[in-house]
Formats: sequence, C-alpha cells, structure tokens
Amino acid sequence: MWNVAWVSRRWRAIALGTPTLWSNIHISYEAWRERLITTQLERSRDALLSITIDLDFELPKWTQEDHFRDFSQYLERVMALLRGQLYRWRSLDVAINCYTENGQPSSYDKKYYHIVLRPLRKATAPALQSLRIIRAGRRGDESIFRGGTPSLSTVALFGTVDIGLPNFLSVTFLVLHETGTMLLETDFHRILASCPCLTHLSLIGVPVHAPSTAHVLPVLELPAVVSLSLSALVSDDATYPWTYIMRRRYEFDYLSMPNLHTLYLTVSPIETFPEPCFSPARPIDPAQLHDPNYFGNPIDYGVHGILSFFPSIKRLSVDSYSLFHVLIRNVNASHVLCPQLRTLIWTSGDGYWPESCDFPLHVARRRKADGHPLAEISIPHEFYERMDADVLEQLGDIVKLGISD
Repeated sequence: MWNVAWVSRRWRAIALGTPTLWSNIHISYEAWRERLITTQLERSRDALLSITIDLDFELPKWTQEDHFRDFSQYLERVMALLRGQLYRWRSLDVAINCYTENGQPSSYDKKYYHIVLRPLRKATAPALQSLRIIRAGRRGDESIFRGGTPSLSTVALFGTVDIGLPNFLSVTFLVLHETGTMLLETDFHRILASCPCLTHLSLIGVPVHAPSTAHVLPVLELPAVVSLSLSALVSDDATYPWTYIMRRRYEFDYLSMPNLHTLYLTVSPIETFPEPCFSPARPIDPAQLHDPNYFGNPIDYGVHGILSFFPSIKRLSVDSYSLFHVLIRNVNASHVLCPQLRTLIWTSGDGYWPESCDFPLHVARRRKADGHPLAEISIPHEFYERMDADVLEQLGDIVKLGISD
C-alpha cells in the first residue's frame, strides 16, 4: 500500500479513500512492522479486517535471547492493538510452529501461544467469518472465543486448539488436519453434531483416533453435507495407505451423509504440515489391465473401500491412477461402484500417468457397458497432450471431455 500511495497525488487520494485496501494485516517473525499495522488500523476505518499471523519458522542458528525478547514485546503490543478491534475481525489465520534445527518445538512456541491465542479465551468476535489455526501436536490449550462467533462459517484446525462447540453452530465448511495429535473419536462426533449447517467436510490425514476398543457411537445424520474431501498423507511405507483407509472406515461407520454428491480424494503425496511426505508411484502393468481381481498397490484397496461408502456421489475428483483401477474392475462385487457417478475429474497430483494414457477410455467404456455411463471426464492438459488422437476421438464419442490447466 505504501508504494501505491506514492505513485501520484491522485493514486494517493484513491488509496487513502479506500479503507478495504488497508484491511489485510500480516504479522510475521521476518517483518516487524508496528508502524504499518497502526497506520492500517487507522486507514481501514470501519472495514472488516483479515488478519494473518505467521509464526511458523525455524529458530536461526544465531538465536539471541535479547532478539526474541524484543520480538515478543513487539508481538504483545501489536496483538493488544488488534484485540481492540475485535469487532472488525473478518478472518483470522494463525500459524504457531516455532521449532529448533532438529525439528523439535522450541520454548518460544508456547510463549507465542500465550501472546496470540490465550488472551482470546473470553473474546467475542461478532463479524468473524473464517478461522484457520495451525498448532501441531499440543495438548492442554484452553478454548478460545468463549464469548461467541455468531458469523463463523469456515473453520480449519491443524492441531488441537479448542474453539468451543457453540462456535460451530453456523459453520458450513470444516477442515480437520492430522498433525501428530489426533482428536478422540467421541470429540470428533461431538464437533460434527454441533455443525447443523455443515455442507463441506475435509479430513486431511487421520485426524481422528479410533482405537480397537472404540466406543459404539450412534449414527450421526449429516443431511446438509453435499461435498467431502479426503486426503491421505502417504509415507514411504507402501502399506500405509491401506492402514490409513482401514482406520478411516471407522469414521464413516457412524456418519450418514445421504445428500453427498461430490467427493474429492487425494491419495498421492501432498505437502503437509509441518513437513512434506513423499512416496514413489508404482508403475501399472498394462497386461493386467483387464484382470478383475488384480490390484497393483495397496492404495487400490483403499480407494475401493472409500468409494463403497458413498454410492450416491455424482461428481468425483481424484489425483491417483488407482481410481481408474477400481472403476474399471468390479473387485469381488456384484454391483457397480458409485452407480450415480456422472462426472469424473482427474487432477495432476503426483504427475504420474501410465504410458498408454488410455485409462479414461477404459473407464468410459466399462461404465457404459455396466449401464452406468459417465457424462463427462476431465483430465489435466499435460496428459491430454500425450494421448493418441484415436484414443481422444473414441473417448469423445462416449463422454464429454474436459481439459484442465
């Protein structure tokens, strides 16, 4: 904003007369800008504020106590200024993950929690619509916003921060992320039961702990949920995706989403918090393409198991070629997976694609032969360019072909 205001007198007048241009506030360890934040609060007037507090960093090797004491004092002053504007908070995005060179949490991590989040225990944020908090593997944090957040619609929790069940009443979009410390199954059930308006649920990793002696919970009806996103954090252990899915099945045993029509599956390696995981793709043997009982890797079983829980979906997005395996084959089953499926979307994911590049054609043919034809298949542009012209022509005769960037 400073640069815009100095382009010309007219630009400066426009910038100063547009409060929303000053409403995005960013705080980080790399940039101490107390003067800028004070100016932004003044010039944003009554505009709602979008606040980002990025304290996700590795302690420098040259760490000095005086330096961090000064930063902590700066953070306390800035947070006091922002809490004075709680009635204007529209979104809050907080990441607290201060770690040492060997990846262990530092003592500053807890200190920053006490400065940033703990003072919000009894806070009321009437205009807060979006809340995203990253705090990995911590227990004992007190619940925040006990005063209420009546406008809150989007919540993403990476860790164990508690925002209190009453704050979920108006939430429509919920994200839960596995970060070393999982929710108890009963707590997960209570959170979802507190979201009568929930329309989208996203589960990343295995954020819910389901022990072998898990409590028998009543089936929870979620009639408003129309889209579900599941992301597996795949490790180098080839059996992990299978284990992940088996643990995931416990969650769906007591969840009912009768109106679910869109499912997003991410089972390829993805960037995770706090560090990425990588798993090599396993090539597919084209000779085994039509073997109805063949599964090339454990992820196939996982995808098949997940899809069998959601027969009502009409739109499916996935980033693993295992999807094509299970949609081509009826594995020991007398019924077709996802009989109402009409739109299939392949995202680039790990960038792997079988050399033949004709899997979409096999899927379209198989679904049509089974009496459950697809209406549209979407594939990434990079794979579209590698497909043979005759394959594209045959595919276009069966379904509408979409190309994504």
